[in-house]
Amino acid sequence: MEICTKGSRKHLTSRASEPSYNVPENQYVLYVVSSTLSIVKQLVKVAESKKSRFSGAIEKLNERLDSLKDYRIINRDLVVKDLERLKKRFDTEVINAELSEQLAKINVNLSRSYSEKGYLRLEKATGSENEWWAKIKPSQNDDWQQFEPDGYTIFSSRDHYASLFKSYSDYEIEAKIPLPLRRGKAVVLYPEYISRICVLPESRSIQREQENFTKLRDKGIALSKKDWQAKLTTDELAEQEKERATINKRLGYFATEHEKVGIVHKALEPKLKPFQQIEKEWRQCKVKSKSTFPNSMTFVQNPAYQAVHSGFKKLKEQIGLADEDILLSLEKIEAIGLVNMPLLYERWCLLQIIKVLTQAFRYQPEDNWKRKLIANIQGNEEQISIQFFNPSVSRAITLQYEPFLANGKRPDFVLDVEAITKSGNQISKRLVVDAKYYSAAYLKQRGGIGGVIHELYNGKDYSECQENSVFVLHPVLDAVEKVVSPQEWAKDSYLGELSMFDWEPAHHQRQATNYGAVCANPMKSQRYLDEIQRMLGMFLQYGIEDNTSFRGASDDTHAVNFCVSCGSEKVVDVTKSMSSNNQKRWYRCNECTHFTVYTHCGTCNTRLIKNGEYWTYLSLMPMSSINIKCPNCESPV
Repeated sequence: MEICTKGSRKHLTSRASEPSYNVPENQYVLYVVSSTLSIVKQLVKVAESKKSRFSGAIEKLNERLDSLKDYRIINRDLVVKDLERLKKRFDTEVINAELSEQLAKINVNLSRSYSEKGYLRLEKATGSENEWWAKIKPSQNDDWQQFEPDGYTIFSSRDHYASLFKSYSDYEIEAKIPLPLRRGKAVVLYPEYISRICVLPESRSIQREQENFTKLRDKGIALSKKDWQAKLTTDELAEQEKERATINKRLGYFATEHEKVGIVHKALEPKLKPFQQIEKEWRQCKVKSKSTFPNSMTFVQNPAYQAVHSGFKKLKEQIGLADEDILLSLEKIEAIGLVNMPLLYERWCLLQIIKVLTQAFRYQPEDNWKRKLIANIQGNEEQISIQFFNPSVSRAITLQYEPFLANGKRPDFVLDVEAITKSGNQISKRLVVDAKYYSAAYLKQRGGIGGVIHELYNGKDYSECQENSVFVLHPVLDAVEKVVSPQEWAKDSYLGELSMFDWEPAHHQRQATNYGAVCANPMKSQRYLDEIQRMLGMFLQYGIEDNTSFRGASDDTHAVNFCVSCGSEKVVDVTKSMSSNNQKRWYRCNECTHFTVYTHCGTCNTRLIKNGEYWTYLSLMPMSSINIKCPNCESPV
């Protein structure tokens, strides 16, 4: 065999010849053509995906816009549930039975002491923990009085008896109360031992609950005559206008982005056929692709070859493809495919979490996160950990896939959040998420969402002794059997906003908003991303804070504020123009105009956050789109 490299038959000594184009220069050119075709294919796919995402977002926002009416349909079942709950709140037999049960549990660890009977009236809290302004009387027929005629009386329950007492309540009490302490003009009474306690029907708190019940019942009767359709109040219409402004702002943003990506798609899509044709022709010439750069004089001196090399280099720089093996790995994964549906759902959920963190909440992932994902899918790496940063809101997140907890359990995802507060302190909090690819029938067999949550939170102790928040991702529509909130998402998802399950302790003792189940179903159009965004937004805004028994000078959060609607850190305090309340805080997002209200429960002082009807993760009142229920004591706010 004779090989001629000059490219002309006249240089051959033999009569027969067969031309070959499979030379290093052409092998490299074919590699460039094939790689460019792959890149263009991926870019076209990305453009199509973004077009679809922006179209879906526009469709979803238009649906929300169309749903804004000057009336709302009231959920009758939730009104009935509220009436049943309110009835128990002024039923002194029920209340006193609960008090007796609580007292027995407290006294197990205390030495029994001689007790005397008396009457105690609690008024508003003093501001100190477990203390109230008070009055007393020795017998039922006496008048209420101060302990000393010219002074004030304070009652301090101390920590162990705190759960028995409530502001604006009158009690008949048998207790051992030692000599009082003095604090200026005030006398401080505190029980050393309580042997019996019962609330009196004439208590202002009981009367108020009875009035609330009567008002709600009368409203319910009136609504039943109007097919449960209620006109919005002036305040509700004002809130709706704010939401409409936010939606229109987001519509404008997504319409602009959709137009931009449409231009990119229109420019790239026609490039596919020419590259496919060139690749086909080169392969017909029996040229084999090779990525090795041919450092030959032919390649260096030929401007056509040089143009191919420099053009490919510029293309990679333009799209940020520093490592070509990522592109090759993606092609291999595409060829392999995934047929294990639970595993596919699990990894799909992982990608949705990443998508919400990066696209909705604007976190920046570490540089090599794609390589880590690819290594996991290819089976080269089981556990992966990806860092996400958002310095604008002083938060960092470590997302782990299939990690081991300290107790040896292995959930699907763990998100460790580190936040720096406005005063420079650090907050550390963990969210554990497990993806369950269950059918509706199988979910029911497992005890519904309550059974699955209980198994993970308590049984497997994903909560690590109630230190972590634990949520389940599932694809089942209408998974919530006993809906407790009137929001649209409450049929499919449960965010721990109110007590729901038999295994939960009394509402004031449970870990509110620390566990739940969220519907992540791709068949829900773009709404499934909102479900995940609402869950993660709740954790990043509310879950990392200590919200219980909040008595701060302001209802604001310690961590840096951000917008749960668009993820922007450009939120401004507009409290002075919205409210004269010294504790309450109003924030408006400068990018999407979304309003966030920081307030607290008047009954138990739990901090509460309202994010408008659509994004609020706490339960709204059945007959109001602006008033919510406290997740801790379940009182209306």
